[in-house]
Amino acid sequence: MARSWSNQDPAEAEQALIAAGPTGSTVLLANALGLESRGCHRRSGPVFVRMKIPITGGCACGAVRYEIKTEPALMLKCHCRDCQHVTGSGYAPAFLVPADALRVTQGQLRYHETPSIKREKHKRGFCPECGSRITGGEFEKGDSPFVGVLASSLDDPSRFKPQMDIFVSDAQPWDQMDPAIPKFEQYPPTPTKN
Repeated sequence: MARSWSNQDPAEAEQALIAAGPTGSTVLLANALGLESRGCHRRSGPVFVRMKIPITGGCACGAVRYEIKTEPALMLKCHCRDCQHVTGSGYAPAFLVPADALRVTQGQLRYHETPSIKREKHKRGFCPECGSRITGGEFEKGDSPFVGVLASSLDDPSRFKPQMDIFVSDAQPWDQMDPAIPKFEQYPPTPTKN
């Protein structure tokens, strides 16, 4: 099935990713964005970001811990106003993994929801004890193919290597972005069926 990139309706594009499933969505997203030329490698077909597995992390107080047993599909910096508010910074450094690849090994996440321009609301997971933000980008109905994990929650945050900036339309003038990585006014383009 041929795929192309367009500026189609965000809800339709999201449904295309959901229909492809977590593995297919990872392939569509990473391959179509041409990430091989940005520090990624090909392994068994899909393009993935190189990161030592398992990926582990948690909150500031240690009450919540997680493990991810797959490489990220994508690493990005989101400059939207919601991410600015919830991080207290100019952007949220995040990496995307298939939703079923994230396993909370200790404690439990509590969720806060914020509006989404794509559909409904985004779920943002945080530690109920210390308030550290751990996840974001999930949809409230639980049918998200990916979950965003904040790079600052990694045990070794130096492993985060951003591949793009998104929502640069909301970026603050004092936020110095890397000119070498792609920039998107809002979400990056999403794959569609031809």
